[in-house]
Amino acid sequence: VASLLPPSAQLASLQLPFIANHGQVDPRVAYYASTFAGTVFVNRDGTLVYSLPARSRRGSLPEPAKDETSVVAGGWTLTETFVNGNPRPVAGDVTPANVSYFIGDDSKRWRPRVSSHTRIALGEVWPGIAVHVEAHGRNVEKLFTIAPSADVSGIRMRIDGAHRLSIADDGALVLGTGLGEGTLTAPIAWQEK
Repeated sequence: VASLLPPSAQLASLQLPFIANHGQVDPRVAYYASTFAGTVFVNRDGTLVYSLPARSRRGSLPEPAKDETSVVAGGWTLTETFVNGNPRPVAGDVTPANVSYFIGDDSKRWRPRVSSHTRIALGEVWPGIAVHVEAHGRNVEKLFTIAPSADVSGIRMRIDGAHRLSIADDGALVLGTGLGEGTLTAPIAWQEK
């Protein structure tokens, strides 16, 4: 079946896997996903770290780093934490794709057949409020599932690494960085009966 969406729209909706960290990246990281806008790391403590690469002079993304532990010069990092929450990252469904890393000449550092996952569940972060994270195209979605009678006033997020924060006309949170502006879309709520 042919898609009626332009290629950029098809890529925007493409679900991207989270990869389990078995020593191929920083030990604080539990899972990570490479999106078309950068990499999101889900740390073992539940902190979300967004690594945004610098753009080249022509506006395209730079060449990939030689290994996953390298820092792209001129990039930017944003960190998002769940204030007074208790996130506990656990991998969701396993995808059919495995990823292999053969870093250097030392076979002890090689990681063949590392699992990848559709989403990362963070558990009940606040009483009655479960959170999970998915990666799509250039976006990372946080989905909050609210139990009946749960108090949503406790949901608080903190963002570090932005020069400034503002609210756009459409309700999106605009983050000022050294690479330009990024946005977190306005929350959308719905109820299933």
